[in-house]
Amino acid sequence: MTEQPSLRDQKIIVGKSKTADDDSNLAQKLMDIFKLDAPEQVIGEYPAWFLQTVLLSGYLYVTQKHICFFAYLPKNTGTISKSGYLGKRGLHNPRYKRYYVELKGDVLRYYEDPAKIYMPSGQIDLRLGVSASLEGDKTKTKEHSVYVKLLTKQREYWFRADSPQSARDWVKQFQRVIFRTHNEGDSVKILLPIENIIDIEETKFLDVSDTIKLRVIDNDETYAVDEYFFSFFGFGPEAIRVLTVMVEGNEFHQSKLEERDKLTVPVQESVRNTLLSPTEDPHSQRSSFESRRSSVEVRGRSPSSSTPRRESRSPSYPPEAVTESQILNSSDVFRPTKHVIRSRSPSVDVRRRESTKSPSHSRPIPIHTASSSTLDNVLRAGSYPITRATDLAGIIRSGSRRLSTQITTQSIGYFEKLSGMWNAPTRHYGPVEGMPADDDDPSGLGEIDSEFHSSRFQEHFALPDSEQLIATYFSFFWRVLPLYGKIYISQNYFCFRSLLPGTRTKLVLPITDIESVTKKKSSYRPGYHGLVMTIRGHEEIFFDFAKLDARDDCTITSILAMESLKVHPQRPSNAKASAAIAEFQALREGRRDGKSEHDLKLPARIDTGGSDTTPILFDDPRASILNFKPTEPLNITCLTIGSRGDVQPYIALAKGLMADGHRVKIATHSEFEPWIRKHGIDFAPVSGDPGELMRICIQYGMFTVSFLKEAHGKFRGWLDELLISAWEACQGTDLLIESPSAMAGIHIAEALQIPYFRAFTMPWTRTRAYPHAFAVPSHKQGGGYNYITYVIIDGVFWKGIAGHVNRWRRKLLNLPATSLDKMQPNKVPFLYNFSPSVVAPPLDYSDWIRITGYWFLDEAGGYKPPKDLVAFMDKAKADGKKLVYIGFGSILVEDPEAMTKTVVEAVLKADVRCILAKGWSDRIASSSTSSTATKPVDTKTSIATKAVEPTKPEIPLPSDIFPIKSIPHDWLFPKMDAVAHHGGSGTTGASLRAGVPTVAKPFFGDQFFFGQRIEDLGVGIHLKKLNSTMFARALWTATRDERMREKAFQLGEKIRSEDGVSTAINAIYRDLEYARSLIKRHDRSGNTPEDIEEHWTFVEADSLTDLSASVYDLGHQHGIVRSESD
Repeated sequence: MTEQPSLRDQKIIVGKSKTADDDSNLAQKLMDIFKLDAPEQVIGEYPAWFLQTVLLSGYLYVTQKHICFFAYLPKNTGTISKSGYLGKRGLHNPRYKRYYVELKGDVLRYYEDPAKIYMPSGQIDLRLGVSASLEGDKTKTKEHSVYVKLLTKQREYWFRADSPQSARDWVKQFQRVIFRTHNEGDSVKILLPIENIIDIEETKFLDVSDTIKLRVIDNDETYAVDEYFFSFFGFGPEAIRVLTVMVEGNEFHQSKLEERDKLTVPVQESVRNTLLSPTEDPHSQRSSFESRRSSVEVRGRSPSSSTPRRESRSPSYPPEAVTESQILNSSDVFRPTKHVIRSRSPSVDVRRRESTKSPSHSRPIPIHTASSSTLDNVLRAGSYPITRATDLAGIIRSGSRRLSTQITTQSIGYFEKLSGMWNAPTRHYGPVEGMPADDDDPSGLGEIDSEFHSSRFQEHFALPDSEQLIATYFSFFWRVLPLYGKIYISQNYFCFRSLLPGTRTKLVLPITDIESVTKKKSSYRPGYHGLVMTIRGHEEIFFDFAKLDARDDCTITSILAMESLKVHPQRPSNAKASAAIAEFQALREGRRDGKSEHDLKLPARIDTGGSDTTPILFDDPRASILNFKPTEPLNITCLTIGSRGDVQPYIALAKGLMADGHRVKIATHSEFEPWIRKHGIDFAPVSGDPGELMRICIQYGMFTVSFLKEAHGKFRGWLDELLISAWEACQGTDLLIESPSAMAGIHIAEALQIPYFRAFTMPWTRTRAYPHAFAVPSHKQGGGYNYITYVIIDGVFWKGIAGHVNRWRRKLLNLPATSLDKMQPNKVPFLYNFSPSVVAPPLDYSDWIRITGYWFLDEAGGYKPPKDLVAFMDKAKADGKKLVYIGFGSILVEDPEAMTKTVVEAVLKADVRCILAKGWSDRIASSSTSSTATKPVDTKTSIATKAVEPTKPEIPLPSDIFPIKSIPHDWLFPKMDAVAHHGGSGTTGASLRAGVPTVAKPFFGDQFFFGQRIEDLGVGIHLKKLNSTMFARALWTATRDERMREKAFQLGEKIRSEDGVSTAINAIYRDLEYARSLIKRHDRSGNTPEDIEEHWTFVEADSLTDLSASVYDLGHQHGIVRSESD
């Protein structure tokens, strides 16, 4: 026999970087983590990659008696791994139905409508996954197949991808998730006794790595041989040399091998690892893992676990000799070979002995599927308490016979138990902060098994095992019709499940996505009690409760759960995750104490990271960074009309574009020319008087009969001048960015054949998430109402200008007449300059619609406040008084003196000090000052660079109020305790960025929308009426409500972290080619190409003369257009 190198000869080389104390420290940590009997000297430690169906990064530790591998593998349940469209074959229908599919955490959910991400059509729990593979068909091999087979312990699923590459990507993602779920806890730990290692050999896997294969005897029961593959991208030769010395040069181990050649002897220690076979019976004893290690116990898979949930999840499998190397044995990525040594031990089960008669290179043991549920399962389900009777349907569905057969042939009292749901009480299963758990079961059924109900809840919605159920309620969920079912509230989710036979509706809503929960009367069912939930970027959802107490209890529990998550946003998932983090940190500290020189080294084509970073799953990534910035500078025109607040964002955007090398011009009203040129921006004049529009909006109300008549008479000549001057201002432009209120941009871009973007301060794109900013209802009406407000206002708006625009197109632009369906404004790329934290992007927005963040123009840098203002603020602080700002812009009011009196009384009642900007006193609505009223006014912000000047009040102001004319908001607002204003977009953004509570009293236009958003977010108060009592109460609450102040502070931090201008510029670059493609699709004949999808159904104005009346009637029917009597 060839002489092997001795361990003594190599030990000095291997251990040269450690001292005895350092080595003992790491040895102690390894003993604690891997549950060794005693500390063992650490011979070497190396960054290594474990090869299974994936390549997993970790550390390999070589001790005197063991080889230990550790990898930290956190499960990110909130991360979307992959999403897209797949065809899914039904259980009984062989046809493939197309779904939007989302792989998030361990769950695959599929949706008929991708905008309804909280209501999946179905879900697949990959924690029950066995394998994922490509499957060929009659015409294609596996390599070119678009069919994916996903095998779970419950059933087999088939999917059809759009391309072979997409199918391969989905298979890889499924394999990754299944690998994670088969690992116990959030770490992978493998312990290989050196005396169990039969041999070690180098193998070839990647050209850039050194890979070894260890053949190891699993245990003394079956003598099954597992193969473990480890790759080293650095220090490979040294690691292989040390392992070779330990395995082949150990005299004790060598003698053991010689004895095994003669007679099989019991192995003293079993291989232990945290990877579970997908076919393992959760109630059978593991042969290769000791369940005493609580930090790595998997959900219910340890012998001590016996929760009913795992019974339903994990069918019983024959106790075959299945070991760790068979995980995902159907994988096409990597399939290790299984060897079995025939055992002479009399303790080995006969079935196991028979299964070992295959040759040494036998195929993997086949996976046996579970038999169908027998009648005993059904009868056992029938013995459940009445409140669990609805679960019977799921048990029967999992059986071999159809539901109808079971019900007609077995007497199980199904309908009798189902009828008990209707009067079931509210239940609390666990405490939520601020509300204790119930002491008694009100149903009289005995003590509530919270663990059982939590597991059933997790089963229904495929949620993590750490998700604890808090309370349940029976209610009606409003879809098209009220749908009876059960509400579940847990630590992190608000869920609903329909209970009526034949329905499958589910709602899985993260509590962090809920903005507000409010009580209301049922809109459609007298005697019922309603609840409305406002959800980020989604339409409101409505519930009806038969009992008032249940509705109130559900409201309080939901709000407390929301508040709890805001206080503890990073709640640890479970004890296993915490234990895995502790072990990972302990080993990292042990390596640092030992001053290890072995750092993780990766080849250039693999994502690199530090040695202690979270392990990555290898997948040969193909990523690239694209630069969309145009190679040549562009001539850009920003076209807008309106008040100072409408112009200001464009100044901020223009400065950002100019800093990127482009030439920018702002086309707007002449009165803003000095302000624009002061910032070094070119200017072009545009005609029109939007101040007159504001006047009739306030005087007559939005979209009343008088408003429509007045606007039609006033704006005929003004609109013609606006269109002509806008065309002249946009000459020589390469890119046009327009506020849709200017009305001319889309036609000018078509005539000039240039790309066109829209940008606005309020929602203008059709969505079910929010109503149109000009049609905000007093009470939430739901997604249908929200969407129709855009349809009606689009129709009214276009009808009012269609004749002028089409005449202008024919005479000046040389273009044919057009209509809404031909223009297709819904296809235009859109930039919204408000924060996504304030108005979350609706889920039904297209990809070319971006909510970028506010375009702030900070002007506080050179501002010097007057001394008397500073003294007033210092005195308020010294007196311990709250300081508020009140300013409603230059609005028009019939009685300015009465309004000032209301404000003064409210300030005194609220016991606050006030800085007052009384713009309303400068515009008195009378015939003598009508010329003043027609000037453009600031309805959104009141920023100016002029010195602060005291106003001349109509009534004397008390010493608690300091009057000002104008002041930079970015200087003043952060110094306030609360801000009260009219709710314009710009002023709302400034107050929210300051992180202080906001009181909004809207007067017209988009102000009502942003006032409602302030209230929904819980960062302020939306005043619908203005009187001294209500205003005083609002000021008192805004300055003293700590919950509101904390929410405002957190929102301010989010807004301050955003860079809206940079985001908008990057969006312009990214969507520029798309915008150019839209312009190319327009032709001068006015015909729309057939390949453009039509979403607009309005007819041309010339073909239907009574369109105006029809649209008005529809709007009045839905409460959007109002008569004066309304």
